[in-house]
Amino acid sequence: DLVEILRTSRDPEELKHVWVEWRKASGEKCRGMFEHYVALSNEAATLNNFTDTAEYWLKDYESPDFRDQVSRLWDQVQPLYLQIHAYVRRKLRETYGEKLVTRRGPIPAHLLGNIWTQLWGNIQSISAPYPDKSTIDVTSTMVKQGYTPLKMFKLAEEFFISLNLSAMPETFWERSILEKPMDRDLICHASAWDFHDGKDFRIKQCTRIVTDDLFTAHHEMGHVQYFIQYKDQPVAYKDGANPGFHEAVGDVIALSVLTPKHLREIGLLEGDASTGEDYEATINYLYLQGLQKIVFIPFAYLMDLWRWDVFKGHITSKNYNCEWWKLRHKYQGIDPPVDRTEEDFDPGAKFHIIANVPYIRYFVSFVIQFQFHRSLCKKAGQFDPNNPKKPLHECDIYRSTEAGNLLREMLQMGSSKPWPDAMEVLSGQREMDASGMLEYFKPLTEWLEKNNKQFGEHIGWEPNRANPYLLRFRNGVCLKFCQRLAKTATENYEMLKQAFGESAMGRAQTFVWHSRFKNGRTSVDDDEQAAKFSKQQWQETIKYPWTTYTDPDIRRQFKKHSVLGNAALDPDKYEKYEQLVSDMSSIYSKAKICDYKNPNKCDLSLEPGIMHNSYFKDVGGLRENNFRIGIHVLRSYPELFEAIEEGKSVLDFTDTAEYWLKDYESPDFRDQVSRLWDQVQPLYLQIHAYVRRKLRETYGEKLVTRRGPIPAHLLGNIWSQTWNNIMDISAPYPEKEAIDVTPQMKKQGYTPLKMFKLAEEFFISLNLSAMPETFWERSILEKPDDRELICHASAWDFYDGKDFRIKQCTRIDLDDLFTAHHEMGHVQYFIQYKDQPLAYKEGANPGFHEAVGDVMSLSVSTPKHLREIGLLEGDESTGKDYEATINYLFLQGLQKIVFLPYAYQTDLWRWDVFKGEITSDDYNCKWWKLREKFQGIEPPVDRTEEDFDPGSKYHVIASVPYIRYFVSYVIQFQFHRALCEKAGQFDPKDPKLPLHECDIYRSTEAGNLLGKMLQLGSSKPWPDAMEVLTGQREMDASGLLDYFRPLADWLEKDNKQTGEYIGW
Repeated sequence: DLVEILRTSRDPEELKHVWVEWRKASGEKCRGMFEHYVALSNEAATLNNFTDTAEYWLKDYESPDFRDQVSRLWDQVQPLYLQIHAYVRRKLRETYGEKLVTRRGPIPAHLLGNIWTQLWGNIQSISAPYPDKSTIDVTSTMVKQGYTPLKMFKLAEEFFISLNLSAMPETFWERSILEKPMDRDLICHASAWDFHDGKDFRIKQCTRIVTDDLFTAHHEMGHVQYFIQYKDQPVAYKDGANPGFHEAVGDVIALSVLTPKHLREIGLLEGDASTGEDYEATINYLYLQGLQKIVFIPFAYLMDLWRWDVFKGHITSKNYNCEWWKLRHKYQGIDPPVDRTEEDFDPGAKFHIIANVPYIRYFVSFVIQFQFHRSLCKKAGQFDPNNPKKPLHECDIYRSTEAGNLLREMLQMGSSKPWPDAMEVLSGQREMDASGMLEYFKPLTEWLEKNNKQFGEHIGWEPNRANPYLLRFRNGVCLKFCQRLAKTATENYEMLKQAFGESAMGRAQTFVWHSRFKNGRTSVDDDEQAAKFSKQQWQETIKYPWTTYTDPDIRRQFKKHSVLGNAALDPDKYEKYEQLVSDMSSIYSKAKICDYKNPNKCDLSLEPGIMHNSYFKDVGGLRENNFRIGIHVLRSYPELFEAIEEGKSVLDFTDTAEYWLKDYESPDFRDQVSRLWDQVQPLYLQIHAYVRRKLRETYGEKLVTRRGPIPAHLLGNIWSQTWNNIMDISAPYPEKEAIDVTPQMKKQGYTPLKMFKLAEEFFISLNLSAMPETFWERSILEKPDDRELICHASAWDFYDGKDFRIKQCTRIDLDDLFTAHHEMGHVQYFIQYKDQPLAYKEGANPGFHEAVGDVMSLSVSTPKHLREIGLLEGDESTGKDYEATINYLFLQGLQKIVFLPYAYQTDLWRWDVFKGEITSDDYNCKWWKLREKFQGIEPPVDRTEEDFDPGSKYHVIASVPYIRYFVSYVIQFQFHRALCEKAGQFDPKDPKLPLHECDIYRSTEAGNLLGKMLQLGSSKPWPDAMEVLTGQREMDASGLLDYFRPLADWLEKDNKQTGEYIGW
């Protein structure tokens, strides 16, 4: 154990051997890679609008003069460090001789008890000011009193509770690892974990029954306390006020815990009130603290000084090691024990350097912890600068609710305010200040100054006479383009992209439609050509200073063209990304499972086999499908995630979650979605409670409990995203025959073509456009018999203003009739905005496109419309009586309402994956936590991290954002209400014109209003488009609630009557 050798050995040759060999085994092997890492890191930073990685790393401090602030802090602390350095040098000289340790020079790095020379606490035994005075170590007492790791952490918890802060939740004790497991290896570096669900917080620590680990337990629980206090903040603010705050909070608590006063209070230190507080013991105590706290400061500072200069190009691979040792000499006053060259790479012997972890946070934390401590001690009445009986180093804030309340006020802020605001709340200061640290160590400073003067010690070390390196500055050239030239550029770009796009889209369509997965290279190669073209055009686009243009239309077009997408990756990585998507899509397309009742029949595909077979109600069916797809995808998904994230990091987005939400143009979009869910959730809870009862009646209470989540395999859908397939066992009025015109369609000889012609006629009746002839010639409207095909229905715009197509494996049934109208809604949107510039040929936001198709289906699905087109027999009252209405709305609810939490949680999961809050270690666990939280469902069998159930959903493996569907399922009712009012089909004050009966068929007024919105494409922000159609500028679920009001009333009454538990 290298740490133990450096701690105990006093053989300089052995120490030198360990010091040298560690650097050979670590840093030297990393040198060749480090230069490439620097280049890639800087490239990513510049693509995110930072000059280099140094600037990027400092962004969270939100202070343009942060480096100057740090420099001022070092100036405050340096005099004390120089005194410690001079004293230690003398003690080492007395131990090792003047030949090895000179009187005025730097200290040899291998003699200071630490492999990196960052802490010197391990040489306390040969350098203590009063060696005859025993140091405070309660290890033996802890062992004697039967301490365990659990007891140590319970003691730490009690400290926080005494401050009126929070106890640890029960899950903390159940899920934390507080001692090293015997059955496996574990990275023992202590760490605290926030799982960002507001409940799950954990610590991992290989706790030993020693004094140091008692302090560490308090430190790590300080992190958890921070997590708990800011748990109600938005995810973006679940962090320390700046990166140094988190580390400082844990250490603040340890400053109280390690005082003799506190150790006596908790029964670990014997003696009377003066024990451990006599002058000599105090100096020894503060000296040991100084070897940890003060000595660390220059090391932490120079670590990032060196890297900042590397990132800025001031230090290059030609002088990595030389400049490293210049800084170590300048700030720490140490030298290597052997000659070093540029073949060595001593910075790489430190984990944080090779792991790309900024280090200045530790410098900050070691200073501000004393700033915090001083403030809390004043609040607790434990420190008074004018009272020598209340020095700062003896302060223990234990049991001070005043100090705890002040600390909590700051902790609860998280990073919701700039860190000076948080600092001001706690300390009354808005700047970092080392005076608290100097106050704490004042007795030691005075002792060192007196002792060093007595022995005539040289303060400092002989200056290094090497020539200083030269700073190099590079002048940039700014290209200016006039706005007229920019307008011409957008036109040229459109022509180029359209010409390239016609062939590229043709190749992509061939691949997807013909499912040529056996030769996936065809698609990947085509995509790489498209990416290369897009990247070339993007690089030209971003040369223009488009943000300065006064013409809002040109500025908006440039803004849209300035975002490249995954093509921003370098060619090799883009190829890898495309191949991963291709491979996973291939797995999905070709996946077949064995029949539950006939294991030898292994030819069931997802559609139509599994989805249109009672098979999906079996446990085996769900497990088999999820296993066949998910388990194979799991091997590729982490790689896909990394590739996606790298693409977005070079595009000025913090992660893919931010990139995916860019088209909503709303910084508070996630909050808007959350508010929509809050509007809809009460209705979902009523449906859930009712369905749970119906399933319990069908399957028994052993399988479906009265108050728990619903087993996912019983809900009639392989993903449990819609529940309409269980209508037969859950209809509110089962005797009332449901409207299903499928038999009538077959009787009348419907074909896929006839179904789409019927959809076209609906749009024509609204004074919208007919499909062009090429649509009928080039679309695929039924599944071909001669090849595999991804059957997921989709609409295609080939961006030439003429070629629009649909791909759908159409079946002759009612559901696919609605889907035909939905997909043609997409095509109608394409047609309406075909004359817009290319940048605007898309929906106002991604949810608009999905909503437009569904708005048509809301009319088509009414009994009124089905009678109108001859598919429903009977008079005007058919399907309109109360019981039929409730059945109809319940069926709609099983599709429309039930889908919302699924759509929401699918992207909540991925947003957290992209933000690193969910990792490959807990993909499946977090997936099911969200499904239980939002949907109230659970898997029918135990799931583990060997499973990958998210990957059984096509949109997850194909990297297709899903929140658009949530948005569309809400705003389609907002659209529907506006169109129905325009058509005179809905009046909220007239019970004879309810929203659920509205059919806008043949209303040119409604069609003209819709067409006006569709023609905008994305040329305006979506609130503008929303306002054109609805008169509102925000998304609103009240239209959905209007539509389902009769059902909501019925469910509330029925659930209350049967005493159903609402929720789970």
